Parts: sequence; C-alpha cells; structure tokens
Amino acid sequence: PEKHKSVREALRRKLRAMGLYPLQDSVLVSPFPVQAEIEMFCGMLGITSCVRCIESSNIGEDDEVRDFFRLPRRNTGRE
Repeated sequence: PEKHKSVREALRRKLRAMGLYPLQDSVLVSPFPVQAEIEMFCGMLGITSCVRCIESSNIGEDDEVRDFFRLPRRNTGRE
C-alpha cells in the first residue's frame, strides 16, 4: 500500500545494495543464494507477509541478466 512507501523504498535499496538485478519494477533476481538475508531484512521491517522469494533454475531469455552478473551465456544452439 502507498502508506508503506518508505518501507518499500528501504527494501528496494537493500536489494539493490545486495546486487540484485531489477528484472521488472518489483521483480529483482540473483543467481546467488540470497533468500535468508532477504527474509531476515523483511522480518526486521515487519513485511515478511508482503514479500515472496522464488527460486528458479530458468527465467527464459536471460542473456541480459547473465551479462549483468558477468556469467557465461547458455549455449542455446542458436547462432
């Protein structure tokens, strides 16, 4: 909710400081294990019920994300 804008901004700053990549405005990703730290920070802010951490091995076209984290691109067989 808008009344929690300062808390949202604090979370967004923390996630970016942790090095997460902004895939969309409210979707940040990392190839590294960050869930425990995020959950601890959300607990300190009292917003654990408002935040979801999702673990995935595939987010589709991810070259931009891989480039951001300086990870090798997947070999998709396309030229």
